[in-house]
Amino acid sequence: MQPGTCDIDDRTKEQYEVTFQIALIGQDGLVVASDRLGVHATPSETGGPIFSQASSQIKYCISDDQSVFCFWAGGAMSPVVARQIALSCKPQHSELQWFNLIQTVAQGIPLPYQHPVDQIIVVRADTPNAVFIVTRRMDTVSSMKMRDTICTGVSTVAQFFPRHLWHSGMPISELKTLALLTLSYATEENPSSVGPPFDIMTLDHAGRVTWSVHDPIHQTFQVDLERLFLKHQIA
Repeated sequence: MQPGTCDIDDRTKEQYEVTFQIALIGQDGLVVASDRLGVHATPSETGGPIFSQASSQIKYCISDDQSVFCFWAGGAMSPVVARQIALSCKPQHSELQWFNLIQTVAQGIPLPYQHPVDQIIVVRADTPNAVFIVTRRMDTVSSMKMRDTICTGVSTVAQFFPRHLWHSGMPISELKTLALLTLSYATEENPSSVGPPFDIMTLDHAGRVTWSVHDPIHQTFQVDLERLFLKHQIA
């Protein structure tokens, strides 16, 4: 089973999302960050309990010419969709044609489950001021262009941070910190679904792409947050 879903009981088809990713666009480029927790489950031949095991999984792929980057979250077919987009959807097309192409690719791959929803963050190397989101749910495939921030995968209260701290004037250095902080708290809030280390990609307006791997930072931030709270107590 691929990262993104774990069938705990094959008789009830109960599924759980495993992945958290975030994309942030600022004044000089964009940042996309992903966790690496993967869960694999082997169905029981006797109908008994299904035991899952965790592993570290990279949840992105890159086209051969490094013009397209895809980050996946969702079910077992989400990495298949991401890889096919990276292979087939080169940016030499106009944006309208390219939108139609990624939509066609996503629709052409089977979706054998209702939950979770497949979500692919697609980055074009020639577009440092936006990311593209492909969403697959049941019989519907949609795609849209995002110029601010979006989180995909498991729902977590850690989304509070980009919702309240992000603004369009942030430089890449601050976006990286915000992405890492959000992923760190997502791990704290959802340890069975989100886990380190975290992969962070940046794309600036000059077309430069960088990659880095990070451990959680929320414990240090938590200390400062508690101090700030005490400083602003109401008398």
